[in-house]
Amino acid sequence: MSGFAIASDAMHCEPERVRPLAQLVQEKTGGNPFFAIQFFTTLADEGLLAFDPVTRAWQWKMDRIRAKNYADNVVDLMAGKLKRFTGISQEALKQFACLGNVAATANLARVHGTTERSDACGTLEAVRAGLVFREDGVYRFLHDRIQQAAYSLIADEQRADVHCASAVRCWRA
Repeated sequence: MSGFAIASDAMHCEPERVRPLAQLVQEKTGGNPFFAIQFFTTLADEGLLAFDPVTRAWQWKMDRIRAKNYADNVVDLMAGKLKRFTGISQEALKQFACLGNVAATANLARVHGTTERSDACGTLEAVRAGLVFREDGVYRFLHDRIQQAAYSLIADEQRADVHCASAVRCWRA
């Protein structure tokens, strides 16, 4: 089944109607299913994609979606999503990104200056959004592009300081 056929089936409409949206999603996500879902979620969160219960079909306005001028890469898409998190979560994810794609729960807690409880480490929003997983005493970004997005939230001129502070706090204990 082609991508357009899948999109038309999921959107409950004819392939020709969904083609522009499917092409845009392909362009923005490179066809990666996870990022396609994230893109659709972003559209829905911003009210640009909605299910109409009367027609029992998804509705969207391509002109408004194009006007949003979404970035051409998934890092920018994910960074936009992370920017909607609280400041505490953003700071925790920035620090986590400096430690790598995977970090021991204890290390992330040290860096963030909290206990090992997932909500205290500032990662709860990202865990709930499915962007970070906590398992067997470690946190793991779901995808390296999410780590890159978190890292991109750090201003260029602050990156060295954030790295140093994260390393000092992490290895001090």
